[in-house]
Amino acid sequence: MAEAVALGASVVAFIGIAGQIVQGCISISAFIGDVKDTPSYLKNLRKEVKMMQSILEGFSRHLKDLEDTGIPLCDEQLTKEALALSKEAVDDLSQMTSKYTQNIVTWSKFRFAMKKNSWQKSLAKIECAKNSLLTAQAFIILYAEYPDTLSLTLR
Repeated sequence: MAEAVALGASVVAFIGIAGQIVQGCISISAFIGDVKDTPSYLKNLRKEVKMMQSILEGFSRHLKDLEDTGIPLCDEQLTKEALALSKEAVDDLSQMTSKYTQNIVTWSKFRFAMKKNSWQKSLAKIECAKNSLLTAQAFIILYAEYPDTLSLTLR
């Protein structure tokens, strides 16, 4: 009887260890995939930074043009916050990507893959910034088209 219990406990322990080994292999495989994908992922991040910088420059330029023509903004605070959030997100991602050269070496790929969570958070901030800019832009367009109606709803 004691031998049967010991055998059962051994089987359960073996299955537990086997499960942990399989889970470790899956994690290692995913990490190796991230390391291999580092150059293309980094290239896409740099494109995202350049695109957002261009969008911010254009948006700022158009806001300046609006101010110069005397057209008031319906919610200036919203616009300023959207620009600040966007600039901060772009600067953070730009700073992170600038640490890596174009021809990234193997050790840097490992470091990059280990910081995957940070990269994903930075991209989420960029997406949030895009949404804020779109909202501010929509308010500006609506206010330009319907200044009397929109100004009543914002009060």
